Amino acid sequence: MVKSTKAPKRERVPFHQSRTRLTADVVKEVSSGHVFRWFNDKADRIQRATAGGWDFVTESELEGNVGEKTVAGGNSDLSDRVSLIVGKSEAGKPMRAYLMKLSNKFWKEDKAAKAAIYDKVDDAIRGGQSGGASVANQYGDVSMTSRRH
Repeated sequence: MVKSTKAPKRERVPFHQSRTRLTADVVKEVSSGHVFRWFNDKADRIQRATAGGWDFVTESELEGNVGEKTVAGGNSDLSDRVSLIVGKSEAGKPMRAYLMKLSNKFWKEDKAAKAAIYDKVDDAIRGGQSGGASVANQYGDVSMTSRRH
């Protein structure tokens, strides 16, 4: 009797379908009090992030995979930090993105500080002053009349 040697059926992923390359299953105890972002290791972004209170997510904080295995192949960093190769730098070398976390407290503080800046800009525009210069009537007066009788 001859045994069937059928290859296991692989999942079909349509070409146009979006893929979740930069996903990570983070342990719930860790994720409940944090906001997560991927930071490209480009210029001084990682240094600025750590100075702002962002911490690296480590392999031990994951409960599953990083990215779709068929797309990204999972975490590829030699250290315990969770990262993926996401493209090439201007020099043509691989660019790595690191998964980082920030406490909800700091995230809310940062968001409020950003909103305060935007509120000042909005108030200046509403008041006719943008960047210290008057913006009222820059293009003359405009009036409209109807041609209907």
